[in-house]
Amino acid sequence: MLENRVVGILETTIRFFSFFTILTNALVAVYFTVQAKAGNTNPQSFWNKPGTLTAITLYILVVGLVYQIA
Repeated sequence: MLENRVVGILETTIRFFSFFTILTNALVAVYFTVQAKAGNTNPQSFWNKPGTLTAITLYILVVGLVYQIA
């Protein structure tokens, strides 16, 4: 993307991070990094709610299904 770009670096970066696959994989990485670092120290945290893991699982499932079907 960087070698064949026609627009500026900022727009190229924004375009790269606008892909649902990239966003979902980044979200999964952030979630598991937070879990590994913090653990269950704050059960009221956004990252420790059951709905958060459910949503992330659904997002990565959609990415996998689209990858397999398309």
